[in-house]
Amino acid sequence: MHPLSCYNGYMLTSVRAAFPPHGMRKLFIFTMLFFGVCILWQMITTPRMVSAQTEIESHKQRIIELQSLWQKSESEQQSFHFEAEKNRRALCNLGEKEFCKFEGEPVSISVTPYNPEVGQTDSSPCIGASGIDLCHLSKTERIAALSQDLVGRAAWKKFRYGDYVYIEGRVSGCTGVFRVEDTMNARYTNYGDIFLMDRSENFGTCVVATVQKLKYNDL
Repeated sequence: MHPLSCYNGYMLTSVRAAFPPHGMRKLFIFTMLFFGVCILWQMITTPRMVSAQTEIESHKQRIIELQSLWQKSESEQQSFHFEAEKNRRALCNLGEKEFCKFEGEPVSISVTPYNPEVGQTDSSPCIGASGIDLCHLSKTERIAALSQDLVGRAAWKKFRYGDYVYIEGRVSGCTGVFRVEDTMNARYTNYGDIFLMDRSENFGTCVVATVQKLKYNDL
């Protein structure tokens, strides 16, 4: 209980019998002054308490609003990241090397074009070593074959069928992102072939070129 509590005033009146008759006037004046101080104290402190409680509620509400905005911001950030990543991959696929992510070191190779002809492949020129239909796939993706020392299903091979790679050469026809779905005759080593449907697209030979695997099959 506060020392200035108005309840103490009632206690003061109980002692009026101890005062002589001529002191009752003074006691009355003192009691009135005491109650006046109590009322004044309540008038001063009550608004402060109400104001403090209002400020507390305001801060609590602001915290709730900020938490909501933060959750919304995280969702938007994820959306922006996804959109940026989508555009980065598209640029990589278009041959913009600086937007590609790689794993492993680049391997030096020579690159030539090849076409789906029996004389250049085997009796089923459209079917790659991976078993996929190269003629159909070439409508949407660029396809490459790598020599048997580089690609295969064995764990020690640098590349696997289905990997996306970036081949970089001095000729535009042998530079860009390719999907590895075929291999070559065993007599070739450190070699690559670019699959082209039409002979008219052939570009000659890229003697100095490199091939590098895209990170986690980035595309």
